[in-house]
Amino acid sequence: MFVALSIAPTDEIPVIASAMTPAWLLVVVAASLVASYAIVFVADFTSQEQRHAHRGIFQRPITETVVCYLLALVSALVLLWLFQRGLDPWNDVLTRVIILGFPAAIGGAAGRLAV
Repeated sequence: MFVALSIAPTDEIPVIASAMTPAWLLVVVAASLVASYAIVFVADFTSQEQRHAHRGIFQRPITETVVCYLLALVSALVLLWLFQRGLDPWNDVLTRVIILGFPAAIGGAAGRLAV
């Protein structure tokens, strides 16, 4: 949230979003998921044995990554709404949420390591 909070009120999000095509948006979504997964599970910053010792649907690496990315998208939407950064047509909102969701996912992955 803190990483996206510093970016949300700036003009970079609308500028980058205006240049994005649907294919590039899919690339950003994939990059967000891969980067988040890599930070938490591949980099091996924390003891993975303790993480895998817990059982549950949200304790699997892929499920945890997707759920955390969805939470990053929700937080990006809330930040865009708070700073009134263009919530007019739904396709512009979706594009801006996906763009701001990338740094939110990176920050969320780093935050999961801290917890």
